This record gives sequence, C-alpha cells and structure tokens, in this order.
Amino acid sequence: TTTTLPVRGTSFVGRDEELTELATLLGKLNVSLLTLLGPAGVGKTRLALQLAHEQSKLGAFKDGVYFAPLDALNDTHLIIPSLLNHLGLVQQGNTEPLEQLTNFIAEKTILLVLDNFEHLIEGSSLLSQLLGKCPNLKLLVTSRERLKLEEEHIFTLEGLAYPTSLSENANLSEAVQLFRERAQQVKPHFDLAKELPDVIRICKLIEGLP
Repeated sequence: TTTTLPVRGTSFVGRDEELTELATLLGKLNVSLLTLLGPAGVGKTRLALQLAHEQSKLGAFKDGVYFAPLDALNDTHLIIPSLLNHLGLVQQGNTEPLEQLTNFIAEKTILLVLDNFEHLIEGSSLLSQLLGKCPNLKLLVTSRERLKLEEEHIFTLEGLAYPTSLSENANLSEAVQLFRERAQQVKPHFDLAKELPDVIRICKLIEGLP
C-alpha cells in the first residue's frame, strides 16, 4: 500500500478499545468522514497515526494511506494545494486544484488523514465536495472542533484510563504504563513500584492526558 505516514518515534501504549472501534467505523460503507474529536494533548494525532499504520499494514485501502498535517496552514484556500502536495502531486496551472485532486483520486480506494483541522473549519465544505466526487475515499480528521458536515461521524477521545487510588492493579492502567515508558526513556532505572503513589497522583491531576 502506498503511504506517506511518518515514522513513529515512540512506542504506542494503550487505546486498544479505541483502535478497534475506529477500525470498525472506518470499515462501514456509510462512513466516509470520521472526525477524531478532543482537546489539545489528548493524543488525537498519535491515535490517528497508529490507526492509519494498522490500516496500511492490513491493506484495507488498496490505493494508499496518506497523512496530511494541516497545523501550519493559515488560510482555507491552502487546504487543497496542501493535499495535492501530500499526495505527491505537482499543482497544474491550467487546472483548478480541487478538480486536479478529484481527478487523481476519482474511484481510488484511499484513506486520507487530515491532522489538526480545527483552525480551518470555514473550509470544511471542500471536504464534502471532495467526498461527493470520490466514492471510495475515506477521510480521518483530527480536530478540537466538529466540522459540522452532513457526512461527519464523531469519535470523541478522552484521556487514558488512570487509577484513582493505589489499588492492586493500579500499575497496569494505560496512563501509568505510558508514564513508566516515557520516564524510562530519560531515566532507564526509573522504579515504578517505588514512585507509584506519585505517578497515580500526577495521572489523576491531568486526567490521563498523554
């Protein structure tokens, strides 16, 4: 499968349930636009990338899985040219960018991940136009706000599961496991058992936000 997914620099911890639910949603015929909704820092981008890598590995989208980070864009008019670029296309001066994009995708079975769309909501109708002309295209969008499109299906992401007390299985929760892995990146001999009460307190204070 063709892919433009960035290489992951860290291990992926938890979110098994969310990955399964999202994969099921993407597999439904009536779902063409799936918005991964949540606040900053909740892990939308990381989860979307993990899902995209898994879909690519499975070969679920035979014509490719593509990733387009949009956080640097400051104008809705740049959305389509940016997508052309991330699909490896050179913009043609004699063709409207949207027309060129729809001509390229056409009947192809593609997953396109659009990361950080919240500041471009005014241009969301472009996505409807794109989906209207590309029947086998699926869009996975990460955003802090809803796109408010007819085609949109919402998946709300919250913090990782975390313990509220020093229980028997507190060290197995997703938030604590992520804390342990990241702590050991900078302090290889980090002792979770010794630090567990403080780790739980931190996870609780930030409500499991990665």
